Amino acid sequence: FHPTEARDGIYLEKEGNNNKENQEVFLISILLFSDLLEYAQKSKWNNLYNLAKTKLPKEQLKFSESWFKDNVQSKLREILLKSQIVQTEKSRINLIDAIFPYHTSIDKVPKIWNLAKPLHIDKLPKFDHIEIWYDIIDEDWSTDLRIDIKKIVAEISNFKKVSDLSQRIETNNDMTLTWLNNLIEFVFEEDNKLLVDYSIIPNQYGELKKIDELWEDINIPNEIKTALKILSTDWCPLLKHTEIKSLTIPKSLGIIDGINKTNQIIKENRNEGVKKCVLYLLSCIPSSPELKDKRLKYFNLSLIHI
Repeated sequence: FHPTEARDGIYLEKEGNNNKENQEVFLISILLFSDLLEYAQKSKWNNLYNLAKTKLPKEQLKFSESWFKDNVQSKLREILLKSQIVQTEKSRINLIDAIFPYHTSIDKVPKIWNLAKPLHIDKLPKFDHIEIWYDIIDEDWSTDLRIDIKKIVAEISNFKKVSDLSQRIETNNDMTLTWLNNLIEFVFEEDNKLLVDYSIIPNQYGELKKIDELWEDINIPNEIKTALKILSTDWCPLLKHTEIKSLTIPKSLGIIDGINKTNQIIKENRNEGVKKCVLYLLSCIPSSPELKDKRLKYFNLSLIHI
């Protein structure tokens, strides 16, 4: 290289012989870097993220940032994207196939990683490496490698039901609801508008809904919900799932609302399910479990004759 007179940098301006020779050295170094990267992969070196540290140097006098970005940084990153340098919790993958948790605050990146984990455990960098990659992956890569809370929410909203989501993340519904609880709590704290725009809150049938589509269930007994369903006024699609405890919906329905609605429909006596509903409610009256079961059998028998 031909350094500056103060020997605190090198010339890379577009004009001048020294600059041109310095540029040629950099271009040759790209080929050498490619060879080194290939050797490192074949030799299974650890911590290959160190080779991906390709941010622009601080521009000083006699330095051309645009030339370095277009001719060096972009070329290096093009090579890196096709290289297996990202260690996940399971394997080593190409950089272009990986996704990196992002938040404006690095302190919340581990939370993003944990929330994205069920969906992308095979694409996320190893947990111990996330802060290092956070500094490496900026906006100047040729493809978007980051995943933030909005992208996670948008991806979940593509599923219709909790059961569909459970299949995707290969776990049971209970574990999925626990994960959704944590996700919804974080979303509410960070950007609750996402709950308005995306369907990620399950109703009592496990269907994913937007927050404006749901009501809080204030201890409505299942018997009241069943009675309303018999009367073709099913509230379960409107009520937030009872296992989602990290969020309280502003509007709510309670036992009095359910009783009043049931009584209203019965008094109007225009609904085909009124008789069936009354018989069902009668079967629910006894406090003794044995007597209640017997009444329920009588109710089921009566349905045959309605």
